[in-house]
Amino acid sequence: MRATRRILGGLLVFTLVAALLPLAASTPARAEEEKKIRVAVIDFDTEALTPSWSYGWHVRNLARAAADALTTKLVQTGKFRVIERQQLDKILKEQDLADTGRIDPSTAARIGKVLGVQAVIIGSVTEFGISETGGRIPQIGRWKWGRGIGGKVVTGKTTVTARLVDTTTAEILGAYEASGKYTFGKGEFSGARFGKNFDSGMATKILNKAVKKIAVKIAEDAGKIKVSTVRGGIAGKVAKVSGDKVYLNVGDLLGVKVGDRFEIRGMGELIKDPDTGEVLGGEEESRGIVEVIKVLGDRLSVAKPVSGSGFQVGDKAVMQ
Repeated sequence: MRATRRILGGLLVFTLVAALLPLAASTPARAEEEKKIRVAVIDFDTEALTPSWSYGWHVRNLARAAADALTTKLVQTGKFRVIERQQLDKILKEQDLADTGRIDPSTAARIGKVLGVQAVIIGSVTEFGISETGGRIPQIGRWKWGRGIGGKVVTGKTTVTARLVDTTTAEILGAYEASGKYTFGKGEFSGARFGKNFDSGMATKILNKAVKKIAVKIAEDAGKIKVSTVRGGIAGKVAKVSGDKVYLNVGDLLGVKVGDRFEIRGMGELIKDPDTGEVLGGEEESRGIVEVIKVLGDRLSVAKPVSGSGFQVGDKAVMQ
């Protein structure tokens, strides 16, 4: 009987240890992940470039291409927590910030607070050009004049700059610049052409050379970058009110944590035009403060009232 108890006790201890080992292993890993700076990469500025070039690929596409390339490269370094492009677009659209025009450090800080990140990377494509070298030897005889054997080398060059902005202070934490080029060839024989035509894929490859260098430089500075620890600025809305629970449409995606407090703001009395009766707007008023008690997902958390009452679906929720 005693032997049986020892065996059962041993099995119980083994089971408990086996169950706790993954948790013990994951805790340090999660803590280490939490230490990484949370960043977002905004579309680059292309104002310094001419509107288009002869290859027919418009420079406005470089704004997104450069930002996407840098996002990918930063993720690959493993030094940062980077907001995915799809999620970034969704949040900017929800906050009516999808079309903010030219981004400066102050605007970047404002956007960063809404995104719940500690730093925002803004940049510019200051140079992007295509050059060709080569020629053609015409053939005479049964082939028409002007056709023959030829080839050319097409080279794309670019220069990219980037700035890392603290979302709390709008301070520039780092400035970076890099250049790169990419070369591809084209050929022709008796009117038949072969080789690669310039397209968006080529544009991205040209950008990648410079963007990779910038990502490496930023990653090298990761341990030295000191962002402000003050949190705040995250904004959302009340999605549901049930009893003493207030559900907010913000969560893990924006870094919301248990204990975070939000001021709930609702629209006060609407003001109407005395002549037409048209609603002109109204002034926001504070309904109270709620505190997050549980984060339910990427875009959902539940809070309890700390002060105030009368919370309604659609009210603004601004982190304190």
